[in-house]
Amino acid sequence: MVINLSGTQPQGPKNLETLENKTIDGTQNTVRLNRGVTANRPASPQIGDLYYDTTENALYIYRQSGWTYFFVPDVPGAPTSLSGSPANQSVSLSWTAPAYNGGSAVTDYSIQYSSNNGSTYSTFSDGTSASTSATVTGLINGTAYLFRVAAINAIGTSLYSGSISVTPAPPVVTGGTLTSDATYYYRTFIGNGTLSITGGSVSVDYLLVAGGGGSGGGGSTGYYSGGGGAGGLLSATTTLSPSSYTVLVGAGGTAGTQTGDSGFAGTNGSDSTVAGITAIGGGGGGGNTTTIDSIAGKGRSGGSGGGGALYSTASGGGAGTTGQGFAGGGTTGGSGGGGGGSAGVGGTGASQGGNAGSATSSSISGSSVLYAGGGAAKNNGTAPNGGTLPDNNGTSNTGNGGGGTFATSGRNGGSGIFIVRYTRSQVGG
Repeated sequence: MVINLSGTQPQGPKNLETLENKTIDGTQNTVRLNRGVTANRPASPQIGDLYYDTTENALYIYRQSGWTYFFVPDVPGAPTSLSGSPANQSVSLSWTAPAYNGGSAVTDYSIQYSSNNGSTYSTFSDGTSASTSATVTGLINGTAYLFRVAAINAIGTSLYSGSISVTPAPPVVTGGTLTSDATYYYRTFIGNGTLSITGGSVSVDYLLVAGGGGSGGGGSTGYYSGGGGAGGLLSATTTLSPSSYTVLVGAGGTAGTQTGDSGFAGTNGSDSTVAGITAIGGGGGGGNTTTIDSIAGKGRSGGSGGGGALYSTASGGGAGTTGQGFAGGGTTGGSGGGGGGSAGVGGTGASQGGNAGSATSSSISGSSVLYAGGGAAKNNGTAPNGGTLPDNNGTSNTGNGGGGTFATSGRNGGSGIFIVRYTRSQVGG
């Protein structure tokens, strides 16, 4: 339709859209004003065409040099992908920053929550922060809350994201034998089992000890065999996500046997493993023999070495070739000492050595430690270095190695253990 305004019709302001394909004072003026996202900008524009880009919130005009925009700062777009994880009297939220910030950097987020299905909202503040995550505290366990979040820049506050519903509740931990004190819960595994966590992540301290090595057989020569190496000990702090974790507690190595005048090395202790963390079992102690030089103690890659046994030019303890640890066993003039950790070298000498390896006690904190293996006894059967050489099995659930023995058969190593502790406050206790 064409309207001729050149006659006596009253003149007045006109909107742009009223001028499309209209005649004004006899002159044909065509104004094309489109709007949409950047990708839909006209492919074959004409000079003078206008396009409002809803992605960039800018008005473009097509000129000889191409599209030129007139930008007007605005509030940001709404955050997206809001999600939440329940915890004890709190909910941890995370979201994706808006793709469009309005031309002004996002400086903060407004977090709101409602316990009455959105009838009213309260605002939670954790200080001014552009972080795209926050933990809302002070909530009531078992109550369903709606959460929403908006972005803030220098111009103002965006629309709020869509709401999500999350019900705070403490995580639940099961498995092992439960004990407690005023601050912590402890779960102890002296055998294989399952540690289960549901309802939220838990920060824990753990102590993981592998099985100790068995000592070697003493043969019938009257000399002590090598003591077993201690099981590796790992102690640290980590966060465990909701899951079921298989706990494998390493058994102690078995005693070396004796045939005729020959005593053979004990076996290595077994590894302990949980949540992808592995403590390496201790190496078995060496046996002694009258027919050949004494059999060297065994070593583990990353673990401790078992002690060597004395006879003739007795071999040193096997080495833990990659782990860190304390040098084991022999002193100057000592017989086969326990293998060191990363050094990978057993003790040497002809007379004295150290005791069986011992995974000493540890608080549930600190860094990973691997202990070296034990050594052998003096050739007269007395204790080395004026100390004691226990002719006994390693104590269960300690990771101790079996003691060097004067008897024909060796001694078993002690089994490992897994202990995890977490604060009572995390689980509402």
